[in-house]
Amino acid sequence: DYPKTIDAFQKALAAVEETEHYAEIITVLDYLSEANITIEDYDSALSYLERASEVWETAYGDEKNAELSFKKGKVLLLKNKYKAALAVLLESVALKKKAAQLLPAALYQDIGKCYESLAQLDSALIFYSKANKTAIAGDDFLIQAESFNGLGNAYQKQGATKLAQNAYQDAFTIANKTGIREKIMVAANGLYKAYNSQ
Repeated sequence: DYPKTIDAFQKALAAVEETEHYAEIITVLDYLSEANITIEDYDSALSYLERASEVWETAYGDEKNAELSFKKGKVLLLKNKYKAALAVLLESVALKKKAAQLLPAALYQDIGKCYESLAQLDSALIFYSKANKTAIAGDDFLIQAESFNGLGNAYQKQGATKLAQNAYQDAFTIANKTGIREKIMVAANGLYKAYNSQ
């Protein structure tokens, strides 16, 4: 029951905001953002992340938080704000590199989606490939399937039908390992479109 969960987090936020326990405030704001993403209230989710970023900068200085930037980019992507999402996601990459943090496959994947949506297909292929390699190294079947599917989409849009077919086939194989019906259907649909475009 997400409305009750959100209400509970809002009460927790009201209590913790009376303190100067900045880490706890950021954590509760992050939870509120995640809960609102689940119910697809992306405007509220983004608002909570913006507040978390403000608290972070108040507590720790002007340097932005790489993970909060990543999450903001993800929400902007869900809102189909591709240029804004891309800018924030690339900012997250820079911040993570500066802090010598590992770059997750999901971050590369989201950047690939932005570039694909902006019809910058060469860049999309670069980042889908990075997502794929990182996901394979981490045994992340979900991102493996999504990145192969992204590669298939980009290749298909470039008219590279055979490469698209191969990528979709890999997506289908990996999606079956996840057992997630939605991922299997997406890959199967990609395969169908690629073979029918010959």
